[in-house]
Amino acid sequence: EVKCSKNLFDEVAKFGTIFMGKTGHSNIKKMMKEKDIDLAAEVSGHIFFKHRYFGYDDGIYAFLRALELVYKGFDLESMIKALPKL
Repeated sequence: EVKCSKNLFDEVAKFGTIFMGKTGHSNIKKMMKEKDIDLAAEVSGHIFFKHRYFGYDDGIYAFLRALELVYKGFDLESMIKALPKL
C-alpha cells in the first residue's frame, strides 16, 4: 500500500535522519525513546512530538504548533512555496 511518494523521504532527509520502523503509536513512541528522536511521523500523516510532552500524536496539536511558529515570525508561506511541485 503506497501512502506517499519518494519525494517525502528526499525532503525529510534534507533536515534530519530517517529511521524506518513498525507503524503504530506504541512502536513509534518506543523508537523515539530508544533513539532520542525529537519529531517522528508516519507516512499516513500522524506526527509525534517529543518537545513539551513525549509522544503527542494529534492533528490539532500539530496545527497549533505550526500556528505558534507563524506567531513567532516563521515564514510558513515561503516554506510551502519551496516544496517541490508534484
